[in-house]
Formats: sequence, structure tokens, C-alpha cells
Amino acid sequence: MDAEQLAERVSVRLSHANSAVVLTTIKVILYLMNYMEDEAFIRSLERKMGPPLGKLLNFQLVHS
Repeated sequence: MDAEQLAERVSVRLSHANSAVVLTTIKVILYLMNYMEDEAFIRSLERKMGPPLGKLLNFQLVHS
């Protein structure tokens, strides 16, 4: 339950303007998922991480 609370608190950083903050947030959430049992909550986090990951990938493709 602590992992879920922490993930919920850091997930607001998924919309941060700095890509390093977004990537670090994703890493933290993925780590915390190892300690979560609520599958519905995990799926909701996965849905939240989708668009920021897409933006990071698109940014990398455009600027490389």
C-alpha cells in the first residue's frame, strides 16, 4: 500500500516539462510496481505512463 501511495504522489510529475524528470518518474513508478498487488491500480499507472513515453520517444526521433 505504501508503494501505491508513493506512485500516486509522484505520478503528477509525468506531465513535467523536463524530460529527465518524466523519465525518472517513470523509472520510479516501474520500480514501485514490483511491490504492488492491486492489478487495477497497476493498469491505471500503465495508462498514465503511455502518453509521456510516446512524447519522449517522439522527441528523441525528431531530434536525433
